[in-house]
Amino acid sequence: MSELLLPVTERLLTPGGLGLDDLPELLGELAGPGIDAADLYFQDQVTESWVLEDGIVKEGGFHLEQGVGVRALSGEKTGFAYSNAITAEALRQAAEAARSIARSGEQGRVKVLSKAAFSPLYGQDNPLDGLGRAEKVELLKRIDV
Repeated sequence: MSELLLPVTERLLTPGGLGLDDLPELLGELAGPGIDAADLYFQDQVTESWVLEDGIVKEGGFHLEQGVGVRALSGEKTGFAYSNAITAEALRQAAEAARSIARSGEQGRVKVLSKAAFSPLYGQDNPLDGLGRAEKVELLKRIDV
């Protein structure tokens, strides 16, 4: 497994009982009759916010968003679906919803996990983990001056 795919697999697929080997089958189900192309888009987003007013922390928030988007193309039509759950059943349901845009009786195939040469633009470290809460508040106070 590629060094880049390992953290993605561990964070997104493994908790839902999935592995990279499960994706070709799921994409194969998505590529049912009448589907020309299909994609899965996995998302993992962490957001932290702090509101400082007159040197006092008034609000703080931490938000996790994770899921998978499914896209199916049939001619000029596109079907989209999204699931917050990343499990085989959730992916099957999202795939069915996305591909229901067209059922012309044709068989489709999708090339799965083709290799692309690229360099990562960002490191895998989470910048939110770099400072503790007290350090973040102190930084905000210095900025607020």
